[in-house]
Amino acid sequence: MKIAFFLIEEESRERFLEKFGDHEVKIFEEALNEDNIEKVRDVEVLVSRPVGMKTEFNRETLERFPNLRFILTMSTGFDHVDLEYCKERDIVVSNIPSYSEESVGEHVFALLLAMSKKIPESLIKAENVGLDPKRIRGFELKGRTLGVIGGGHIGLKVIRIAKGFGMKVKVYDVVFNEEASKELGFEYVELGELIEESDVISLHAPYNDNTYHLLKDNLSRVKEGCVIINTARGELIDHDVLIELLKSGRISAGLDVFEEDRLGELINLDNVILTPHNAANTKEAREIMIDGSIRVVEGFVEGRMVNVVGW
Repeated sequence: MKIAFFLIEEESRERFLEKFGDHEVKIFEEALNEDNIEKVRDVEVLVSRPVGMKTEFNRETLERFPNLRFILTMSTGFDHVDLEYCKERDIVVSNIPSYSEESVGEHVFALLLAMSKKIPESLIKAENVGLDPKRIRGFELKGRTLGVIGGGHIGLKVIRIAKGFGMKVKVYDVVFNEEASKELGFEYVELGELIEESDVISLHAPYNDNTYHLLKDNLSRVKEGCVIINTARGELIDHDVLIELLKSGRISAGLDVFEEDRLGELINLDNVILTPHNAANTKEAREIMIDGSIRVVEGFVEGRMVNVVGW
């Protein structure tokens, strides 16, 4: 079977070659692009991480692979794959549904604690020795209300950490996990109630047509001083509304994802911390992702469907 891997770091290369050495395998450190696509047009299997992709797996791209039978996105999200076209072609699509909840959950609180404890403003440099304590006065998390949008694997991890800080938790989701609600002590609420009553809002919903700009004009009902944390997808938030609220000083934000064309506006705001889609970028998460990718591709090669999405 002809298999092409993209965005594979050098230290992972040998693991894929060792596992799939009996097949015709091509491995690239770079993303699929116009320079390398001609080298892999005859492949049956495409595997890639989405972070760093320059070319989405849309109809226009996939039409250039006449023999394609299987796509693995080495991620939880799969909104960059044209599932409707894949159905037309009987191309199977799989993902890695759970590999980074520990890493992303910790990143959420890295951003939140940096905001709540005024870490960026508190860094001691020659030019700010003797800062006014009022300027760097933070707030405690204990007793605050955390609103979690999306109560899946990552959302539940965030809730567990929040409970360790003594936070109250409200969750908005279209799927209810009553067992987890009882075990962890959180309540499901409507989105409007979550927005109005949360001191911190953390987004963990998947990106699709139903969640595009899930937070838009409704975000104007947010509490004064609310902190918005987004480690999911930038497109979940209408950035016109977000930036207006940030500029007004009514909210602050820790963003690992954002609409890229708005970076210039966000980066100059003092009440925003930005990280470059780095929440899942840990050694541990990468190892789980690589192991999972090998298992999924191996399954397809052997005729087993693993982690199929969109069918």
